[in-house]
Amino acid sequence: MPKPGGPLGATEGRRAVVAAALLLVALVILSLRDVDGPSLGLESIAIMSALFAELAVLCAGVLFYVHWRIGLDQTKAWLATAVVAFGLQGLNWFVLVLGTGPRPADHAAWIASYQIVTTLGLCLLIVRSEHLQVRQDPLVAGVLLGLVVTTGRAILLQLPLSAPSEAVYTSVVLGLVLIGALNTIALARFRAFSPWLRRRLCATTLLLGLGQAAAFPQNAPSWLTGVSICSNVVGAAILAFAAFGLARRSIQDEAEAVAVLQHRLQRAEMGHHDDQARLHELRTTVAGLSSATRLMHHHSGIGRLRRSQLEQMMEAELDRMTRLMAGRSAAPPEQVDLDSALEPIVVRHLATGSRISWMRTGATALGRADHIAEIVSILLTNAQRHAARGDVELAVRTVPGWTEIVVSDAGPGIDRGLRHRIFEWGGQGPMSTGQGIGLAAARVLSDDLDGYLRLDEQDGPGATFVLGLPTAEEALRDRARTS
Repeated sequence: MPKPGGPLGATEGRRAVVAAALLLVALVILSLRDVDGPSLGLESIAIMSALFAELAVLCAGVLFYVHWRIGLDQTKAWLATAVVAFGLQGLNWFVLVLGTGPRPADHAAWIASYQIVTTLGLCLLIVRSEHLQVRQDPLVAGVLLGLVVTTGRAILLQLPLSAPSEAVYTSVVLGLVLIGALNTIALARFRAFSPWLRRRLCATTLLLGLGQAAAFPQNAPSWLTGVSICSNVVGAAILAFAAFGLARRSIQDEAEAVAVLQHRLQRAEMGHHDDQARLHELRTTVAGLSSATRLMHHHSGIGRLRRSQLEQMMEAELDRMTRLMAGRSAAPPEQVDLDSALEPIVVRHLATGSRISWMRTGATALGRADHIAEIVSILLTNAQRHAARGDVELAVRTVPGWTEIVVSDAGPGIDRGLRHRIFEWGGQGPMSTGQGIGLAAARVLSDDLDGYLRLDEQDGPGATFVLGLPTAEEALRDRARTS
């Protein structure tokens, strides 16, 4: 994401200038057209521009508040407070200065002096923010502070003050310009803000200070009123777009942080699921090996062929367990002899007392032997558990481009309300004694093999699961379509 001093800052600067120029053009056009009589005139433009400026400052304060709420930077909290307070009291200031409210001549200089103190105080609040603790909501504090300043100005208007001399009046006008310059210097030296933000705050402070000073003199020439209009509009636009840029960048950073956390959570969850699936398969395999061991040691009537099958199965399954504990292979799929992959699984399940019907077919498919064995083991375990130890049929068939391994049982079947989530993690029926791990893990493994695993729709009892694995010809066609 662009840094504040880079392209993002330049873009927002151009936007501020364009927005200010468009608003000034709109105000000029509005002043020249007839509205039930004569044109609005320069004074009306000054009032509207001042109103826009203070509303823009208030909006900037709210955007600074949004930026603080995300980053919780102490200095940004007091910046939001000061800007909101300045915008709120500024509405009252311009009401008095531009003549839309009571402005006794005897109080004019005192009102300007009060504005000098107010502007200085709000600037000090910003530059001393590193040493001030945030004990309340900045937005609420800014509103309350603005109301306090406005109330103080209202009290000042009620005091019996005498009119100052012309020299004092001139000094106050110069003071408005000077305080803007001093505040600009103070903000430029405040290193807690980035250079990007300092430049915009300095420009805003200087322009709004100039706009206040140019608006203050009574019966001011047209050019001075024009200076006030331009300064207020441009200064407020710069501040508003700077606040918008900070708020937008904070929201983007927050969204990126949330996305990173979600990605890490997903990876952790996937890792947790993978560990659970491996543990599930290891438990099932150990149970089968334990049954085979007891069968070999406690049943002396086992024939030599049967004993040889059990020994070969135990050796193959122990090797597979070792590879499974080390982590599943990510090697590319290869041509797999399905008889060799399935036989140890069938023998192991037979050793636990399952009744499985299976015949060697000599079929092959693209895949990984360990993955295929694990999927079929899960399907056989699932059939054995839900078929009440009934007959289970394991068959291999070919369809155009695919080799399918079919596991069918004669149990009660799967409830229709559960079928849509049978492959979801934790998806299990109310009467199930499992954990909802096996079928979800089997679906993940089938996807990893570029195959499919589905539950066939059928009439009558029982359930049929189909594992589809691509043939070499299908893989070649798929690569050709991809290229």
